[in-house]
Amino acid sequence: MPSSVSSQVWTLLSTVPASVHALAPTPVFAPVLTLESAPASTKEDLTLSPLSRWFARVPMTICKVGHVLLPLPGETNVELTHFIIANDCFKYLGSVGEHISHIVAKSVEVSFGSHLITNKNLENYIYEKVSLPREFLSNASGSQASTIPTLGAVSFAMRLLQRFEFMINHGKWLEIVKPSIVPGISERIMEALASTDDNVDSCMKLKSELKDALTSLLEDYGVLAIPMVPGPPPKLNQDSTTLEDFRTKAFSLLAVAGLSGFC
Repeated sequence: MPSSVSSQVWTLLSTVPASVHALAPTPVFAPVLTLESAPASTKEDLTLSPLSRWFARVPMTICKVGHVLLPLPGETNVELTHFIIANDCFKYLGSVGEHISHIVAKSVEVSFGSHLITNKNLENYIYEKVSLPREFLSNASGSQASTIPTLGAVSFAMRLLQRFEFMINHGKWLEIVKPSIVPGISERIMEALASTDDNVDSCMKLKSELKDALTSLLEDYGVLAIPMVPGPPPKLNQDSTTLEDFRTKAFSLLAVAGLSGFC
């Protein structure tokens, strides 16, 4: 996200119906901004929308989001230059995805004008711009057959890097402490501890090319709209196959921002 787009972005987010917000999961990290920590002058505005908190790994990103949502008096705002809707990602959600993308498009049209809106097939764009290793694509079309293949390959690379980094950072601690870990999580940790550096270079190359491709797509003041999750949360006591399918789909959507660093 650029250093400042426009205070109208907050208006745009506030106009999206609560039914759409309900599809987004609650962040697992502590909120950076809440009504309690916000300045008194902004509390009333923050109560207008459920989006009253955000998080990011990089402090500078938090600062940039703050400039957009809570601009200082007299601050010079930069206008949005283009708004890209990843149609293939929204279709991934089924009929509800088409409805949500229509709501997003109408909100942008009201706040910024329809001339800024373009539709994009994100899978095709990434496939054309990024060198995806054949084994990554094979994995995506095999064990992750329910995903969009190109995004599945990106997700596969992101998860390989996550596991390898987890092993490097926490492997020795786990060996020494041997903590008790609940089933479901313990299996993933064991996978991470078995990681090697065989594909790390390929993953890092993909990561760099994906970042360059998205930078070229968005330029300085563009926005790419994609869904965060593949649908409503799974029901309690859902069978493991259905849960894994949901998790795989979610990772394929989240990996676009997660691997590129655009989050």
